[in-house]
Amino acid sequence: MTHLENIFLKNVVLYLETLKDITNFILINKSCFSVIQTMYTNTYNLSLHSSIDDILFFFPKLETLYFRAVSTRLRKMSSNDIPLIEVNAKQISSKFSQTLKTKWFPPKVRKMRILWNEIDSVAKNKDNFEQLQFLFIDYTMTAKEENSLFEVLQIKTLRKVYIIFTTTTLQTINKFNFSERKEVEFTLVVLFSSYTYEVVEVDALKKMPNNVKVFANFLSKETNSLEFLPALSCILNNYTINQDDKNKSITVTSDVSGKEDLIYEKMEKGLLTTLDIMDPKTLPKWDVTLNAYIQPNQTEKLQATFNFQNQINFDFIEAVNILNVDAKDLVLPRLLKKISIIDCTGKINMKNCRAESITLRNFVGESLEFSDEKLTSFKCDNSIGRILFKHNGVIYEGKFVANFSKYINFSIANGFITCDILIEKDGKIVDKIVCTRCWYTNTETINSFRVENFTNGFDLSNEKIDQIQLVMNPTQNSFSKNLKFGNLKKINITAGNIKTVELGVVGTITVVSCKIENLIIKSAKTFTYKNSVFENVKAEKINKINGTKKNIINLKIEK
Repeated sequence: MTHLENIFLKNVVLYLETLKDITNFILINKSCFSVIQTMYTNTYNLSLHSSIDDILFFFPKLETLYFRAVSTRLRKMSSNDIPLIEVNAKQISSKFSQTLKTKWFPPKVRKMRILWNEIDSVAKNKDNFEQLQFLFIDYTMTAKEENSLFEVLQIKTLRKVYIIFTTTTLQTINKFNFSERKEVEFTLVVLFSSYTYEVVEVDALKKMPNNVKVFANFLSKETNSLEFLPALSCILNNYTINQDDKNKSITVTSDVSGKEDLIYEKMEKGLLTTLDIMDPKTLPKWDVTLNAYIQPNQTEKLQATFNFQNQINFDFIEAVNILNVDAKDLVLPRLLKKISIIDCTGKINMKNCRAESITLRNFVGESLEFSDEKLTSFKCDNSIGRILFKHNGVIYEGKFVANFSKYINFSIANGFITCDILIEKDGKIVDKIVCTRCWYTNTETINSFRVENFTNGFDLSNEKIDQIQLVMNPTQNSFSKNLKFGNLKKINITAGNIKTVELGVVGTITVVSCKIENLIIKSAKTFTYKNSVFENVKAEKINKINGTKKNIINLKIEK
């Protein structure tokens, strides 16, 4: 019973954060003091806050010094007093790179985890790593240290090596002759990178010697024979390899149409909730010489035919991202929360979906029908003419129904072609904005609305909006537009002719390069105009006016 108690207490000690925590633990009773005195390794996070000297003082029986952050400071102890070292540093640190170059540190290390920026330091000091057996290498960010990486892999004492890298550095990994190190167990984890512009060549990975195990976190015809490993198993630092919940995703990078069962198997086992279908070969590539993105010559998109509403239950999928895909017939899962369709063509069926967030950009294909029942975020760029927007059982073709109280954000952009934004209030369509772009965001602190190149007047006086930006086409000479808004913190009006603008209580009004016949204001703190002319300005109160007085023909302020 006493033996079990000691094991339990030692497990508790491993999670103590600071020396103060350890001191408090020691003072509980003799058993707790004895546990600290007989620990063979220090607590996981103690190196983040304490020096090596202090750690060795509190743990006199230490056999393995465990680091998450490495300090080069040795105040009183000599290197002979330091036991074997295990390093699991999870943050990029210049101190660690310097420590790797010292004389005392390398001979003591048995187990170590290094990041891409530390490979060169290890390579330069490789002969001094006399006891290093286990090495984890994060090679995800660069391929510049190719020679240094190969030198590190030649350290004679190594027995187990894990290398995690992306498809962009795959060619570098393939150059190393793993068969020369048969005594070493290698584990290679290849992660998909959207910065991969060529066909992913994995043939060499399939032909690795028996001492090499290979895992991949994406699906393609080329990787079917490789073991699958979810990206959530590859958390390297305080961030994950893939951002924005990408650690919960699986990426399909080549035509595996009809393999819904394979996708289901990998996602279910990995507890994955996001499906990405994309063709990286068609993405614009950054050219360092030209300092610009270059569109690749390949115009043929990845073809995809999937039915995620068949006999297999895909209701666990929360998000689907489709990029550079020619959808022959793609039926999306029913219970999606998030849908993103970018630079795609073909036939995509999403009419049974009730997504909360939808992003469409440059879609060319059969009309996309979807419901806004749960929609709170909608972004549509050069695709509005391809949508069938189902609102309250009514389908609106090529139109968007905007309810300001419903949406967190929406953005509609249609190039130089105007589209209709229908304004809904209390379940009724009350107005319409004809424009080339409108944008709205609703945060905890402020609501902002922007309209560009609108051709008609509209009334938003009953909407709760804090900031408004109106950008017009200066070539339109018509004064037929009448605009009405309620109380605002700020309004900017730029480049256009307007018959009447009516405002409530406003903090700041800024008008640039406009001709306005009638500006009616309840009150404003500041009214600033530049290169603008007003026929009539009427207000109950304006605290301050900035602009050329003669540009206001008739000014009437009651207070």
